Amino acid sequence: MDGDQHADRAKVLEQIVEHEAAVGQVLDYYEQLGKVRTVDCRGYDAEVYQQAAGSVLPRVRLVIGPRCSGKKTVAKHLAKRAGMQFIDFHETLKRTYPDDSEKATLELIKLLKKEQKTQVVVAGFPETLKQFEVYVANAQLPQAVLLINAEEDICMKNNDELPIPTVDSPVLMQEVNEYNKKIKPLIERLKKLNILVQLDNSEKIPLKSLLEKASESIRPEVLIVRAHEKSEDLLESTIIDLVQHGGYTHLNVSSLQKEEIDRRTRVGCQMLEYSKKGKIIPVECTISMLRQLIYSGSRQKKFVITRFPEEAFQLRLFEATCSKVLWEFYLCPGHEPPFATPAEGAIETYMSAGHRLTVTSSFNIADLEKYYGRSLQYILVDGPKLSGKTTVAKGIAERYGYKLVETAGMSEELKKKLATEENPAESINVSFEQLVEFVAETFDKRANRRERYVLDLFPLETVEQIDLLLNALGLPTHFLRLECPIDYIKGRYKIMNGGQDLGEDQIAELDKGFSFYEECKAKLDKLNEDAGVQCHEIKTFVSPDKTFQQIESILGSKIILLKSEEENVDKILEKLAIRYGYLYLNTMELIRWNIAEGTTIGQELKQTKKPKELKEAYRTATELEYSAAHYDLPRVLAMLRTAVEEFRTTQNFIVVNGLLSSHKLETPSDQLNARPMDELFMINKALGKVHTVLSLSRDEYDVTEDLTKAEALPPRPVEKVEEKKEEDEEEAAPVEELDEEGKLLCKIVEKKKPVFDPYLYEWTNTEGHPR
Repeated sequence: MDGDQHADRAKVLEQIVEHEAAVGQVLDYYEQLGKVRTVDCRGYDAEVYQQAAGSVLPRVRLVIGPRCSGKKTVAKHLAKRAGMQFIDFHETLKRTYPDDSEKATLELIKLLKKEQKTQVVVAGFPETLKQFEVYVANAQLPQAVLLINAEEDICMKNNDELPIPTVDSPVLMQEVNEYNKKIKPLIERLKKLNILVQLDNSEKIPLKSLLEKASESIRPEVLIVRAHEKSEDLLESTIIDLVQHGGYTHLNVSSLQKEEIDRRTRVGCQMLEYSKKGKIIPVECTISMLRQLIYSGSRQKKFVITRFPEEAFQLRLFEATCSKVLWEFYLCPGHEPPFATPAEGAIETYMSAGHRLTVTSSFNIADLEKYYGRSLQYILVDGPKLSGKTTVAKGIAERYGYKLVETAGMSEELKKKLATEENPAESINVSFEQLVEFVAETFDKRANRRERYVLDLFPLETVEQIDLLLNALGLPTHFLRLECPIDYIKGRYKIMNGGQDLGEDQIAELDKGFSFYEECKAKLDKLNEDAGVQCHEIKTFVSPDKTFQQIESILGSKIILLKSEEENVDKILEKLAIRYGYLYLNTMELIRWNIAEGTTIGQELKQTKKPKELKEAYRTATELEYSAAHYDLPRVLAMLRTAVEEFRTTQNFIVVNGLLSSHKLETPSDQLNARPMDELFMINKALGKVHTVLSLSRDEYDVTEDLTKAEALPPRPVEKVEEKKEEDEEEAAPVEELDEEGKLLCKIVEKKKPVFDPYLYEWTNTEGHPR
């Protein structure tokens, strides 16, 4: 290459750089609107043509289902929600070409090429696999295909509710059955392409729930980040973190409004008119602008919004007309209270009530899924052979709502998956690596990331396999190590063998397993130090009740029950929940919501409601309709447990208001049937250990004293010191464990707890009384 050619090449490269710089901002702007398409011209002509042909089409979603299943209703709802163009394939094209489905499909593609909007939803297309293949060959893959699974009963009901039924019932039944058979090949193809979204529609499912489920299929992931005035630097670094490492698109509403006005867009012109008149830009204009960006048809589905909303009513309108907000992060200095005024905390109160708020003085992108409560949570249980791993794992699953993963069962499932006619499941030996990979794949396929699992530890053969396990599954939220003396394990083994003494080989096997467990224990201790995994030692050589008391202190929810006569206590507790990071549940509000939404538990509550007469102080409209006193307590507790499992993320304390209701009852017979202690025991069993019961009343107290001032205790009384016997000095009497024949297995010695001495502490006063 000579000098002239080098100069020409350099000049061309310079022109390319100048061109990219000139059009870069324009491309960025139209990329937000979903109007930029990229075509790779390096392939064959046919491939380039296929890309170019598809690039001129809008993003398309298809809604299919039997006749009268609700296709048009769902499609119109999506069109309104996301600003899409709605097309009814049956009314627009099929009637024109009733006998030529291929011609109708090609005409649909022509119609799409003329469409100005970037997103389109088509109802009633495709009806067959052939139609779908013709569409894909001449256009592009749709973004999603929504299939409404509707049986004959709901289709007939929808048909009967029309002003003029479209078809007779017998004919409709036949059409629905034929459609469900005809659509099966198409369904299989859509599943393989991973673009099928199935929506169930039946008489038991309210229309509102069906439409909400459909909205979830197009719902983007929207975050709101707000900050205290002293946390602007933290706000800036948080946004950079979310954009660069979280894959979010930042929508700064103040900057976007200025950009819209400068470009004189339709929304920008409206905003400019309000600004010229000295008026505040209406929230509807701002939401219209955001809706256009969020549902632009681009591939971006994750957004973080700043500088909007400023008030709770704006947030409610945004969620009603644009998109639900997944989460809010409120950033504040660590030394400052979260909210200086009620107005500043109004949005946070709204988000906290929906359990979608994190108040923090620092932000870590690595904890994002943990904030949402979507990170994979699992507990690993390990211990020597016969230490009680399976018993503990099953108990955790039963008591705390974890899903049990038994490695033996997973191994058998994997064998069946790998089996062939030549190589049946019985002849397959599953390796440790295969089992770990299979469990990891199972976890990844779970749609609901709030699910929690408990695993009894895999059949380890080497210490190095621990690293393989944790690399595949990630670090566990808790690691429970079961402590059980070797003599006790040998005693259990002897009982399993019908009381026969253990042979030398059996003893050697147990000793070897115990030694290997000690090696694993050292490895996990190191993991605890380096990675901060919460490792807990659980003694299983005590009674089952004492074993699970230890587990309860680790996993159990700390429940605070609230009894209050104050009407506005909700607002106070919601603000305290924001400030101190506990989970707050209002029982009456949950009952009201479940009944209004028609959930399964809401329908059960409604059916079992037995109105009780309440004392005059509690005869408010809300109490008379939704007080827990009127409903079946086990079902109310089931509702609360579901709420805890859904909303609890990192909170240690759960405050429940409105559950204790026996004190509200008027008649002696209702009070007698309530049985307050039984009520308390049922709560303890269903939700977790009741840590505290708080009663708020309207009584006034004199709290003028300085509550932080140290208060001296009276002089220590002089006690007569007696010599202690040697046997009582350190240990309690040993507890003997016997086998079925009464022979001694081992002795368990528990040290006495030290006597509480109040003079070892400094005390403050509360309401004039020492505590």
